[in-house]
Amino acid sequence: MTDTALPTLNLNDSVTLCLTGHTLPGHAPEAVAAGLAKLLKLDEARALALLAGQETVIKRALPREQLARYQQLLADAGAETRVREEAAVAEVSAPAAKPATPAVAATQPSTASQPDPSVAPVETVTCPACQCVQPRRTLCRDCGVDMPRMRAAQAAPREAERGPATQGARSSAGARQAVPREAGERGGLPWKPIAVGVVLCVAAALFWVQRSKLTEERVYDFYNEGMRATLKRDPDALCAQMADDFRGSGSASAAGVDLGAQEEVNKTQACHAMRELYASIEKIGEAMGGEMHIQYNRDIERIDIAADGQSAQVQYSYFLGVGGSVMQFRGEATETVVRSGTKILLQRAESTVNISGG
Repeated sequence: MTDTALPTLNLNDSVTLCLTGHTLPGHAPEAVAAGLAKLLKLDEARALALLAGQETVIKRALPREQLARYQQLLADAGAETRVREEAAVAEVSAPAAKPATPAVAATQPSTASQPDPSVAPVETVTCPACQCVQPRRTLCRDCGVDMPRMRAAQAAPREAERGPATQGARSSAGARQAVPREAGERGGLPWKPIAVGVVLCVAAALFWVQRSKLTEERVYDFYNEGMRATLKRDPDALCAQMADDFRGSGSASAAGVDLGAQEEVNKTQACHAMRELYASIEKIGEAMGGEMHIQYNRDIERIDIAADGQSAQVQYSYFLGVGGSVMQFRGEATETVVRSGTKILLQRAESTVNISGG
């Protein structure tokens, strides 16, 4: 097959394709994550993070005539997409190249098990502290380190060791600039170790100041961890996100009948209730001849971070479906999260929930 040169392209004939962070109706997040992992060449944990309600760019400068193919691939996986219009600029001639031709799984069943090369991988970055590979961001998703600052701190010693490129021309008589001798008889002041130490101390101080305050990004990461624990049916991981002085309260209704306000519970009581809920789900699944499917969505509506950066109030709505229509929970919550060392913990939760089932 001969190569075909690309025509002159005006960028307002191209678009940016994004994932909205949500699934299409009727698709379970874990199933969609598996499809995205295969399509975008990611592991399922990172693919699941793309469904956390935050928009992610999948393909920039995508020719408009290829848009429908890309959207169909992502829709088949169950992922909701959004299209951004590219800014119009003067025409630019592109060099001859093979046009990208997305492969459609339905037309190539023999290669359905292979990752689809037609969708560009998400831009990633590797954390210099924990080596976690993740979508490009400032704070590491796993350890929370400020990655650009830490890279700068690591580069500083190398820059300091290089020193001046030259010391200037010396006279033919070999005269040398006098060096202070106060630091000892064998040489001058140890300026290089001092400079390196100062740079590292400043970098460390900036790092811990950054880590000591809450940001919206860290709060989103905290709730994304909770979403993953919920879908993995891991109540112990959910309990680990609670502060020791956690308090929870709320009210519930079932099939339109008000069940009233529940008594305030502490961490021990809340963890016990979560373990009982997951045990009940498992028993219902066994009685029905299989594992009960879980669907969970959370939409964060507001994050108010305190002036000192030590706590935040978060408002969100959520849906938890068990076995399709067997059991469904729809509710709203207002929660307080606090910084504790390098962690974020849930300290207070107030919620309302409506329970229904088929």
